[in-house]
Amino acid sequence: MSGTWHWSQYVSQCKTMFGTWHQYLYES
Repeated sequence: MSGTWHWSQYVSQCKTMFGTWHQYLYES
């Protein structure tokens, strides 16, 4: 259960980081 929660946190963090990176490229 803790492993699944850890994976969810990791995926969520990656999505946030990717979204910020995509926004940066789009605006530059």
